[in-house]
Amino acid sequence: MNKEGVIAFQEKESEFVFKEYSPKKDNSESVLESNVIYFGGTFEEVDSKATEELKQYWANYSNSSLFAFEARVDANEVINFIEGKSIDNLVLAGYSQGAQKAVEISNLLEEKKKDRVKNNGLILIEATGLYDEDKLTSKFISEGTNTSKEIFKSKRKGKKKALKKGIILLSEIISKGVSKLVKGTLKEEIELMSKLDDSLDKVESPIVLVQGKNDKVSSPKKIAENNGENEEIEKNQNVREEKYLKNIFLKSKKINWLIPDQLASHALPVLRGREVAKTTLYMLARQKR
Repeated sequence: MNKEGVIAFQEKESEFVFKEYSPKKDNSESVLESNVIYFGGTFEEVDSKATEELKQYWANYSNSSLFAFEARVDANEVINFIEGKSIDNLVLAGYSQGAQKAVEISNLLEEKKKDRVKNNGLILIEATGLYDEDKLTSKFISEGTNTSKEIFKSKRKGKKKALKKGIILLSEIISKGVSKLVKGTLKEEIELMSKLDDSLDKVESPIVLVQGKNDKVSSPKKIAENNGENEEIEKNQNVREEKYLKNIFLKSKKINWLIPDQLASHALPVLRGREVAKTTLYMLARQKR
């Protein structure tokens, strides 16, 4: 392990990189004892500073290690990693494009009948692939302005901290985006995110879906429109889960859909990492009761 805590080793002639976040004693009560396997967004590396708070608090509130991966990691290598680490109790979490990878891993665990591994559920934060998208590249770009507006109009405390996080996120997006553009992979990834993920209807594990009210990249309003509704999205959580999500996640018996309305852009988990981590684990723990 190097100083940054990033581990890289050769497996099947490809580099497999992850970072482990261990729980810290900071008076965070345990919400759900379970390892968290996390997949970052399109422009996110495993040691991203922008999502560091989110990942650390997931580790704290689960009282277990969180293992962070990039969205493009090979699914079978992750399964091998889980088995190699003897992880038998986990939560799969993903942000943006990483949510699609979390879905893929969840379905693969079910397909391979990994009965030894207990999947406590899926946490999908600002997930792409929930519906067919158009002009996604321009929407990602406009989210920079959207996030800035969210920060400055917010009445919450800690605006300076939120602004600093936003700047870190923007710098990481530019850095990783240029790299992907040079490699020629950016267009391919945008096309993948723009299409409805046809594996959503195979998910059997419990789901917690989180989408910022004002997110243009992963829009809750779009889900409502795609399910035949033109009016404002249903405010009652139980009603909207039944009304809109049952047509997407056909096999999942337990679904919670949270739509925050403060700092509610696509950068929500960056700006409100601690709250997102605690609330999502709490919702999964409640589903188990």
